[in-house]
Amino acid sequence: MFVRWTTPARGTMRLALLPHISRSWRFAPSCSAYSSAPSTRSATETVPSIGSARSSDTVEVSQLEERHPLVDEIIRVDLAGELAAKHIYLSQLAAHRGTEEGRQQLQEMLEHELEHLRYFEEAIPRARARPSVLNPLWQGLASALGTVSALAGEKASFLTTAAVEEVIVEHYSSQIEALDKEIAAGNQSPELERYLNELRQRVTKFRDEEDHHRQTGEDHGGSDLTPLDSLARWTISTGCRVAIHVATKL
Repeated sequence: MFVRWTTPARGTMRLALLPHISRSWRFAPSCSAYSSAPSTRSATETVPSIGSARSSDTVEVSQLEERHPLVDEIIRVDLAGELAAKHIYLSQLAAHRGTEEGRQQLQEMLEHELEHLRYFEEAIPRARARPSVLNPLWQGLASALGTVSALAGEKASFLTTAAVEEVIVEHYSSQIEALDKEIAAGNQSPELERYLNELRQRVTKFRDEEDHHRQTGEDHGGSDLTPLDSLARWTISTGCRVAIHVATKL
């Protein structure tokens, strides 16, 4: 990787970022891995419990008999979001220029995102949900954002974390409210009711972990903002909100 700037008088300004971006793309899962077709596994299977994905405890769940509109939207947009989060952190780590403490914080947050991503990947066949057709786009944009923020310095990396996670916390909170209303309405099959409650528990756990990420970003420079920093944070947050709206439908 190199970064070379020349004066405007010479008429050139080059910024080579591709090595960092390509490094994170190597970790990308193929979109063909996500399918809304019925799973080839048995109708009843075991998955990690609501605690850690590494827990040895399991709970029995059933594959939904048919696609549920709210569940379909939640899983589609959350899978897209966690895929993007994975590539933001991978790219930031690849281009990291800051302290070892900062690297460790980024690595810890990446591990959380990978756990979230695994859950939603597994949820696609279980809930017969449809993944976002724009997942490759979210992945590419996230890789670029992670690389640029890391090259701008450690403060910029954590500003990005604070901006993104603030939106994600709001997003997950709105999903919890929607699930509460759906559960309270009743009229679901026992199977769907169990799944809605499981999904609510998972989203709540993930929301709390994302809020911890947000606080980490704030503590490492995401709250001490210059006017330019504030503009960058607003731009990132707005971009996230637009992406969430699009990924919910597409």
